[in-house]
Amino acid sequence: SSTVNNSIYTKWYPSLRNLDTVSIYEKYGIFSGQSLTMSNIPIAFASAMASAMIPSVAQLMAARDVKGAREKIGLAVKTTMVISIPCAVGLFVLAKPVISLLFTHKTAEELNLAAALLMTLSLSVIFYALSTLNSSILQGLGKVNTPIINAGISLVVQTVAAVLLLMFTRLDLYSIAIANTLYSGMMCVLNQWAVRRAVGYRQEIVKTFVIPAFASAFMGAAAWAIYEGLYMVTKSMRISVIPAIVIAAVVYFVMLILMRGITEQELRSFPKGYLLVKVAKKCRLLR
Repeated sequence: SSTVNNSIYTKWYPSLRNLDTVSIYEKYGIFSGQSLTMSNIPIAFASAMASAMIPSVAQLMAARDVKGAREKIGLAVKTTMVISIPCAVGLFVLAKPVISLLFTHKTAEELNLAAALLMTLSLSVIFYALSTLNSSILQGLGKVNTPIINAGISLVVQTVAAVLLLMFTRLDLYSIAIANTLYSGMMCVLNQWAVRRAVGYRQEIVKTFVIPAFASAFMGAAAWAIYEGLYMVTKSMRISVIPAIVIAAVVYFVMLILMRGITEQELRSFPKGYLLVKVAKKCRLLR
């Protein structure tokens, strides 16, 4: 996907619009080196969980424990969404200060472009996290070729979309960001459908997607308000963004528990889950 996008934007697009190739390469470097890199950070968690899922699902299926496999899949998907949804919202709301924090020595124009592209890519964080997890689940179920076929279909769709957007719109590099999000979305849908067909699996919706989304919305509003308030005082994006991230994480944690989006048992399955449970009980969020 990245190779195709690179070729389309840096080799075909300049000849289509008679553009300066140096400028094109500079902009694509901002996209791939900053915006895309930042959007990939939360996906690392899904990749780690995906690697751990293959043997456990394969073992359950070998023992013909389909119910156990479904429960394992459901917990993994929920855990991934509980983390990836707020990450996506956080990257959208705090795109500019986060880019400024991690990538220094950038002009205002480059910073604005990188931030806008990251906002465009933020939804792909959720799609990539879920599609990565489901790819490994399918491998654990013995459906090794299915994720590859789904990736091929998604690649064709995203390539056509990128070409059409570049030809008929003035979105420029945003066309590639949209195509990238479309690719991840297609992969997400196709892999989820394949898992459902393989084990008759139906994902629980409310606690897996709806409640984390509502909690993330509250978190995003808090993060934006805190950042803007601190920035008015400090005039520094780097100083203002760190407290905003920390407080936003606390707001999300509290809202998720208050809305009954996660149980004590599920919370214990998280890294340092026992500590999170202890804090929640001390704050009387859990009984």
